[in-house]
Amino acid sequence: MGLPLRKNWKYRAFSLHGCRHERQVTPDATYNGIEKEFISGNLPAAREQAEEAHRRFESSSPDWAARFRLELAKVLVYQGKSAEALPLLQQPLPAKPSIESQVRQKIFLSIAQARVGRLDQAEQTIQEAENQCPEGALLAEVWAAEE
Repeated sequence: MGLPLRKNWKYRAFSLHGCRHERQVTPDATYNGIEKEFISGNLPAAREQAEEAHRRFESSSPDWAARFRLELAKVLVYQGKSAEALPLLQQPLPAKPSIESQVRQKIFLSIAQARVGRLDQAEQTIQEAENQCPEGALLAEVWAAEE
């Protein structure tokens, strides 16, 4: 016969805990969470989450890893750490990146370049972004970065 109910409770609790499934957070939800921290001004949390997400997706999803790398670089620029952001922004994007990713990379690269005193490079980079950018909200972001 099995163990008495009273002694069996520890086994049941352990068994149930061992069967619990961890909820997987989607990359999109992770990105939205980082952006929420960024917008609310919690830059240390946004940086930590972006670093962790970049590491997590680096081998499994190069496109998402690049997106998190750009998000991390953006946070670093806003933290006044443009010199740390530059190497992240100078890395190539994965094959066939979206125009939006290419333009955003150039926007933040130009800002970082300007903040470390590379004004000629910054001007060239933002011009490349503007030439590459279609009409619309993204072009407005480029123009805002030019100021």
